[in-house]
Amino acid sequence: MSTTTVGDLLDRADREARALRHFVDPVVLSSWTSFEHIAHRLLRELVGPLRTTDPDGVRAHAALIQLLDDFPPPPIPKRQTKTTPVTVEPARPADASSTDPFNQLSVTLGVLADLLSGARRQDLVTWTGSELDRMLDDAQTAPVIAYLMAITTIAGRHAMACLPLEHVERPMGVTGYAEHALDALAIPDRDSMLFRLPSFAPPSTPDTANERLESGLRNWAQAARSELARTIPSTEVLRNITNQAVHVYAATDHLLDITPPSEAAAADEVAPARASLRAAAVAMQRAEPLWAGVTTATRPSHEYVTTATTLYEILNEILAVPSMQHDRRPTSAGLDVQQALTDLSYIQSDLADLLHAIAELPDVLIRSQLLYAPARVLPCHVERLRARQLGQWVALLASDDIHLGREALAGAHAATTAHRVLGRSLAQGAYPSDHTSSELELA
Repeated sequence: MSTTTVGDLLDRADREARALRHFVDPVVLSSWTSFEHIAHRLLRELVGPLRTTDPDGVRAHAALIQLLDDFPPPPIPKRQTKTTPVTVEPARPADASSTDPFNQLSVTLGVLADLLSGARRQDLVTWTGSELDRMLDDAQTAPVIAYLMAITTIAGRHAMACLPLEHVERPMGVTGYAEHALDALAIPDRDSMLFRLPSFAPPSTPDTANERLESGLRNWAQAARSELARTIPSTEVLRNITNQAVHVYAATDHLLDITPPSEAAAADEVAPARASLRAAAVAMQRAEPLWAGVTTATRPSHEYVTTATTLYEILNEILAVPSMQHDRRPTSAGLDVQQALTDLSYIQSDLADLLHAIAELPDVLIRSQLLYAPARVLPCHVERLRARQLGQWVALLASDDIHLGREALAGAHAATTAHRVLGRSLAQGAYPSDHTSSELELA
């Protein structure tokens, strides 16, 4: 699976930092400079903007801002003259192809910084108030900052041991800062929701069943976000997203049904997940026909139609998967159920965000007089008499109670609940992760 998380990247960075003690070759100053620059950039991404008005939260954020401000400022390069050589090297990007352990550590932290930067940009567009908003709360970023400070301390000590004496002043200052910051954070519980923030890189030419599923889900989610970002979104797309959610819930429930849970898992760990999936599907089925009765007169893009059709076909293939067949060896068409469930749980996070964004649209579109319905099905007003006689569509008014906003909001809440309950069930290890015992044959 081509998915990584903040936790995965931190684990890798931790291993790379601890492996530094096995390298006795001299450290190149430019390698330390690149590491320091990336560590500072990652710290800026983790602190981020103030996200609360709670007094305790404001004080906690102020402490993190102070932590960021206390990072030793980079030395100012001196102008090169015959008597004053330049002794400070500018920060250069780490070389991903280099075998230098410092470069490898810098690349890992750089990928992590890119992941967080991209997440914050998405949050500003479509994820406001979503689970991502909670992931980036100070209480969740502080444990990650602590990990960063610990890694910086290890890297700094190695740099001081392996750099020439005339170059150790800067690593010494940064290492001392990281040690004091780690003490100041004083976080007994190092767990964080942010560890589970994913980054996706679906294969461009998927071959296996799982690759097709992952690629189909990610491409559709990206296309759906693009459609919702349009000035006037298409109601056909809004209806399709709602309908697609039903298929995702059905496919997930089907895999939970046909795959026996691990022996250590109790039945009550799985039942709530399946119940929440079915409740969310029912909520979507109430909202979907209401979108069919209105329009914004905007057509969906060709890209969205293509990705939605592809995903629909993939989910139908999953719904046709028979029960487990332990006596048959998995083939190239086999489906790794644990991986499929993981991908489907990720897409339900996207669904919750998309559906919450959709739930805000009915009121906005009606107030902007951009949502239309047949005059014959709406309350009769004098202004609509001629439109009713001619069978025309008219702009909805705020007084037209079509229940669309209420049902869309109920669906969004149900989607959030389904994502949370399913994630808890999978996190408790209700299903085996051994691929040899969880491969199914696609029909």
